[in-house]
Amino acid sequence: MNLKKTKKILITASSKNIPKIKGHLLLIENPSEKEYHLLASWRRKNRRWFRDTKPVTVSSTKKWWKEVHGNPLRVLFWVEDLDGHIIGHMGLNRFKGASCELDNIIRGLRRLKLGIQER
Repeated sequence: MNLKKTKKILITASSKNIPKIKGHLLLIENPSEKEYHLLASWRRKNRRWFRDTKPVTVSSTKKWWKEVHGNPLRVLFWVEDLDGHIIGHMGLNRFKGASCELDNIIRGLRRLKLGIQER
């Protein structure tokens, strides 16, 4: 599967320790100005989890996005609940064979529905 050409992926997962998770991953291709503001806001709220200590602005988010999008070993998705609300983002990075790293996982909105990007 070429993830850079995939538009929407249904996700469903569960384990004995977490409730069933359902939602969609939507490939982030060309963010709108509104989406850049949303990404910047989420990055600003969660910056304590990142190594980069520079202030987060819309301009720095656009620069960051160009680096992510230009890297063939990285892909970034919106996380969407089953009602179509964008509630966060997550990425995949450092593909090697059949494995990769989960990357840039941010819950942007507090839990809208039980079971997706909670805790």
